[in-house]
Amino acid sequence: MGTMSRKEIKLVEEHLYLVRNIVLGCMTLNESIQGLGYDDLYQTGCEALCHAAQNYREDGGATFANPAIRNYLFSHCRRITRIQKPLKYLEEPVEDGSRLTYADSLPDEGWHAISDADTFLLLADAENRYVFPCKNTGRICLFTSGGQLHTIKVADVPFGKFRDKGVPVDNISNFNIEKENLIYATSQTELNLYRVLFVTKQSMVKVVDGGEFDVMKRTVASTKLLEGDEVLSVEPLIDQKNIVLQSKEGYFLRFLVDEISAMKKAAVGTKGMKLGDGDYLEAVYYTRAGMEQTIEYKGKKIELGKLKSGARAGKGVKVRV
Repeated sequence: MGTMSRKEIKLVEEHLYLVRNIVLGCMTLNESIQGLGYDDLYQTGCEALCHAAQNYREDGGATFANPAIRNYLFSHCRRITRIQKPLKYLEEPVEDGSRLTYADSLPDEGWHAISDADTFLLLADAENRYVFPCKNTGRICLFTSGGQLHTIKVADVPFGKFRDKGVPVDNISNFNIEKENLIYATSQTELNLYRVLFVTKQSMVKVVDGGEFDVMKRTVASTKLLEGDEVLSVEPLIDQKNIVLQSKEGYFLRFLVDEISAMKKAAVGTKGMKLGDGDYLEAVYYTRAGMEQTIEYKGKKIELGKLKSGARAGKGVKVRV
């Protein structure tokens, strides 16, 4: 993070209340674990606010800072739980002369107390592989091309070993492979940490808070679709900077992810790319700061970061092959 200007410092001072509200309202404090106490989380949240101020746009304000602070804190907590030794408090002091009331070494199962995963779930089809951590008491979320969200209790998934065949998802959920395609799968715990970006074939885009999908029903609508439309991509927003939309006719449009509006899951979304008659989106890509990404399109290699940058709802550029 570079040196902040006076304007950016003023923005931080005016929005410090956001950090306190998010730490107290969204985080679970644990003073026994270094990094998860109030002071540590507040300091981390202030760091996120400084980053947000440096990326401030006139139409952003607190609506931009809120998710930036929250997502930064969630990432911090997940990082801490993976590297911090858990502390197990005992009913009686340890008889080693130290007079300590806790032990700092536990067998593997001891990690379950603070780890964000009790097990890892592998979900696979002919084209995709999804591996994600989940709690034994949690749920799995399946997003489909038809705009549906199917949930599965982790406890309903047979426990097995790596390379075991597993069980068809159809057998333990309302998912129907004959009528819909699986677009994205994750645990509900992971989903709650992020905002989710939806893209449809008719180029409708929107960002939805992952917490909206924390439901108990086996099947709910994950988004509203126009007639004849279907979901093309569902992606959690972590560190993506640009989105690249590619149409069937070979048009590519690259623009900032921040240009996509946050909406409720019941909304249709807003236009991501202007499409010609009969054209539709065929693929969605993302670029990240400091990382180069190359794809192959009809035998030609294309560096996504070198595509002409445009604005949302633009037509894009046609790539010659």
